Amino acid sequence: MKERIGGNKDIDKGLSPTDIIIPLCMADGYVVGYLEDYCLDRFEDKTTLPADVVQHLENGYRVVAFYRLKR
Repeated sequence: MKERIGGNKDIDKGLSPTDIIIPLCMADGYVVGYLEDYCLDRFEDKTTLPADVVQHLENGYRVVAFYRLKR
């Protein structure tokens, strides 16, 4: 998986919605991960996330994220 996503990204150096954040599992080219409120603080540009997702995270909830790896 590290080869496909280009290695681990340092979360303190900024995130974007295309980054795989807190991966939980991977199968058949798909990754399931999640976001928490501390991830939101590290986004380089919060406007790239939908407003309801930002509000949900700011209220202290998690968001499950699904990624499809490029083949």
